[in-house]
Amino acid sequence: MSSKYIYVFLAALCVVGMIVLSTFNTAVAPMYFFGRHLNLPLYVFLLKGYAAGALTVYCIWRMQRKETKIEQKKLEWKTEDAKLQTEIQSDKVHQLELQVKTLETALDKALKRSQK
Repeated sequence: MSSKYIYVFLAALCVVGMIVLSTFNTAVAPMYFFGRHLNLPLYVFLLKGYAAGALTVYCIWRMQRKETKIEQKKLEWKTEDAKLQTEIQSDKVHQLELQVKTLETALDKALKRSQK
């Protein structure tokens, strides 16, 4: 079984657990927020905590994904640079071969002229 499916299963299990906890915790609890007194059911606290945790995990995952993409892009650039360097070397060798051929041809013509 792939680790991807294990993580999806664990996430689904956490969601189901949160839903079960929320349905059984309907008692009211006091909360003070910016000087205001609020009486909220406990499941609201549970859901807000779960949502805050999920948002935090999502933000961390996005940052890591962005860093991974940057690293992949750098690796692609290095690969392209290496490929370009090999092409440049190949072109230099090809140019030198052409120069040698040209010089050989010129030498052959000069030798033929001198033999006449």
